[in-house]
Amino acid sequence: MTARRIHIIGAGIAGLSAALAVTKEGGEVILYEAAPHPGGRCRTLHPAGGFSHDNGTHVLFTANRHALNLLKAVGARDRWIEPEPKGLPIHDMRAGTKRRIGLSPWSWLWPSRRPKGLGLADLSRIVRLAFPAQECSVASIICDRPIMDSLIGPLTVAVLNTPPNVASAKRLALALRRLLWPRSGRLLVAKNGLSEDLIQPVVATLKAHGVSILTGQRLRQLLTNDRRVIGLSLSPPSRDRTRRRSATPRRTANSPCGSSPNGPSASSCAVRAIHRTRIVSAKWRRARGGPRFSCRIRRT
Repeated sequence: MTARRIHIIGAGIAGLSAALAVTKEGGEVILYEAAPHPGGRCRTLHPAGGFSHDNGTHVLFTANRHALNLLKAVGARDRWIEPEPKGLPIHDMRAGTKRRIGLSPWSWLWPSRRPKGLGLADLSRIVRLAFPAQECSVASIICDRPIMDSLIGPLTVAVLNTPPNVASAKRLALALRRLLWPRSGRLLVAKNGLSEDLIQPVVATLKAHGVSILTGQRLRQLLTNDRRVIGLSLSPPSRDRTRRRSATPRRTANSPCGSSPNGPSASSCAVRAIHRTRIVSAKWRRARGGPRFSCRIRRT
């Protein structure tokens, strides 16, 4: 850990995960979130009508080991349950029938858990979809086989939020290959909702480590000097849209370059500020030579 304090922009699940990673290394973190609450899209909505429901991620595959490790780290793994261990219940509105299907190919050994219309010819197409030789759409591999409606189509939309005719087969393959491992296709849901069973435990853990989470802080501009970030221009939501305040490192704010970035001592001050403070943008990416998905922390 080269910086005593790290500033993270965005307190969604990626930002919260990045903060946990920093605190694990003994660093100090300040999180800035434009919304009035942390969590991003992962939260439970409580409308006036009384029907509470989750926004964002609704289910979690047991194949997602990184997410499970996050839940274990904040003591919330036991809050995620498997409501349908015998298979996902599917209601075919056109045929007026109900059945359960397994999401792991291993579960298809039982005829009662196979997707509707699955035949021997489909197995080779699924293998091609899991290991595509070149970039193409999901629909170009599955074509008009019955499993497009009963399995591949809904799975593509759920994983990529994109219809199969334009969805990338290579991107879907990353998820499909994870489901090949035994017991990787189990679906977990938050017993009490995303807010209570995911976001609140993470926030509580971060606060126990002294992390500051500043909500209502919208990033307007990165204050730079000689291509170095020396501060943040934040605008909290208010009726006066012209109101702004700058969040700069204490040493920078109290030095000549804090009030005049172009002053004669600006360069040396920026070096001191960046040595002690990092601005972090947390994104999710595919890692090379390691776990397929990991949290990347970019420092500027």
